[in-house]
Amino acid sequence: MALKIISIFLVILTVCFIALVIFAILKIAFNKIIKLTLDKINNKNNSKKPIHQQLDEAPSVKDEKIQSAEDEDLKRQIKYVTDTSYVEHKIINDEAVKVFYIIEEWLNNRGMKERVFPEIPLYVYLETSYRLARTAIGHKRTDFVIVNKYGDVECAIEYQGSGHFIDEKAAKESDAIKAAALAHAGIPLIEILEEDKNNKDKIFKELEENLPDNIKPS
Repeated sequence: MALKIISIFLVILTVCFIALVIFAILKIAFNKIIKLTLDKINNKNNSKKPIHQQLDEAPSVKDEKIQSAEDEDLKRQIKYVTDTSYVEHKIINDEAVKVFYIIEEWLNNRGMKERVFPEIPLYVYLETSYRLARTAIGHKRTDFVIVNKYGDVECAIEYQGSGHFIDEKAAKESDAIKAAALAHAGIPLIEILEEDKNNKDKIFKELEENLPDNIKPS
């Protein structure tokens, strides 16, 4: 009788143990299903976020050594620019500024919301994927560019003042490259000679002949 009771008790224990194991397995599986479901929901929500926000929230792939090196480089560069003194430099010399005001006067009289900007590099408004062309253009700039109300460059202006003849050969080569690039891009180039810097009528005439009568966005 005692053996029978013990046997029944052992069977009950075994059943309970098996039930506990099954319950544990089901719990693990259920938790995994819940986690996968939540991950899908989060991924779906993240895909709706702007790309810049997704990138900002993404974990960084840079290790501490790279970040530290970048920080040191930044500190060095800041040190370089603060360990020196600076002298203010005019962006327009005394000769060219006279031409600048004549151009401004003509644009104001024209009343089409155009603006003249000095010393703008060609690469700012002439974009090309051809590396050799970018190298040839380099940091070359014209003395002035006239920009319409849509931000398009309408024409470039070179003032051939005394500064152009400090190194005449280099100046001529630079002018030739600029003229070729602008012509190829379809942008008019006006050249104003030193002796004409005060000749308002002549400068006005050049502007009238080279700027469009109607302004349209590009």
